[in-house]
Amino acid sequence: MSETDHRRPAAIGVWEHNGWAVAVAIGVEVGEPVILDRRRLDLLSDGLPQQPYQHDTINMPDVEAQALVDRVRADAMARAKVALQALVDDLDADTWRIDVLTLREPAWPDLPTSVAEVHANQRALHVADGMIYHDAVVSAAAERGLEIVFFHKNDVLSICCDRLDCSAHELEEILLQFGKEVGSPWQKEHQMAAAGAIDALFR
Repeated sequence: MSETDHRRPAAIGVWEHNGWAVAVAIGVEVGEPVILDRRRLDLLSDGLPQQPYQHDTINMPDVEAQALVDRVRADAMARAKVALQALVDDLDADTWRIDVLTLREPAWPDLPTSVAEVHANQRALHVADGMIYHDAVVSAAAERGLEIVFFHKNDVLSICCDRLDCSAHELEEILLQFGKEVGSPWQKEHQMAAAGAIDALFR
């Protein structure tokens, strides 16, 4: 960052699903968190399976199964890059400096690359489809040079309270106010994504 860069810091919080994710952009203004954007990120093209590991490849020959999973992974990564670029482009680049993207801790940090290996491990099979989209978001953020910060869903809210020096009730009010500002949908997953971004910004 240049010494003459007077833009305000911002972070993107993500909560991913199979085939899509929610993203919430949070900035810091006069020492307080403000919401800048909330949107859905579509991470899979029409016609491709959302859960190829658990469903579509189960009875496929290994070569065909690997080809399908590789295709889904490549598509998810390409779409994540486009979606992240669109979000960044829609924010005021003269005002906000996005340095960080935050999302849940990976369910399996070192998933086997082989579909056959995943099928042979029930725990890996249970989380493998979700990891496609988690990995895609991480890859897109890394390509942009963003710092990637993981949060744990069970303690991110309490950590946010510590970061902001507020009570759980006060944090709830802050997150609910964000929802009023951006409108529906504003569900628990949006609040968790926002909390993850706050955690990253106020460390």
